[in-house]
Amino acid sequence: MTARTLTIMGMALALAGACGGKQTSDGGTGASGGSGATDGGAGTGGTNTGGTGGATSCAMGVACVTEGESCTPPGCCQCSYACVAGKWQMAACPGCLQPGCPEVQPSDGTACDECLHPVGVQCSYGQCPGGVSVAKCDGATWSVEAAPCPPKVLCGSDPGAPACPSGDLCVHPGGLGDTPYCAQNPCSPGQPVSCGCAGALCTYGYCSNATPSAVYCECPNC
Repeated sequence: MTARTLTIMGMALALAGACGGKQTSDGGTGASGGSGATDGGAGTGGTNTGGTGGATSCAMGVACVTEGESCTPPGCCQCSYACVAGKWQMAACPGCLQPGCPEVQPSDGTACDECLHPVGVQCSYGQCPGGVSVAKCDGATWSVEAAPCPPKVLCGSDPGAPACPSGDLCVHPGGLGDTPYCAQNPCSPGQPVSCGCAGALCTYGYCSNATPSAVYCECPNC
């Protein structure tokens, strides 16, 4: 074997060793990737911790994580809780009113609040003979439409009972043997008839119910 041949073989072996070294180095990078896997493991651990926190319900006696933290469950008029000694404890409860119809007629398509307004209940506005409107909250928006005036209703159950003139209400006194009578509607124009504005027609006892055409009084001792 000539000296030139030996030189060429030596150069080939040197190049092979250099390539093998690079592959080992890439493997080292892969090892660094293994370190990345370790970071991924830490990320997984973080996810698990977050999941545990997310699974914690805001309810009395349920386990909590951060001392002094507060929470309020979703829904209307909910009590708030504080994290004390690793458990949710009652902190405060708001004083809430029952949902009711707005005093002023809402506009069609405007937002309504299921916590403030009765969902699915017809709220009547206006007075006959001018016509009335009915507004209904579906939990998100108001739908308002015109409603026909109700037919005149006899004021009393007797066949000869009179029908109240337009704008008057039939007052049922509530006492035993008392005869219903017609009286002028005291509610303001556009205001729905309710015990709040028409209850004064109950000269004794109290107003138990009111409709667009009548007021019903109760007098237990009459």
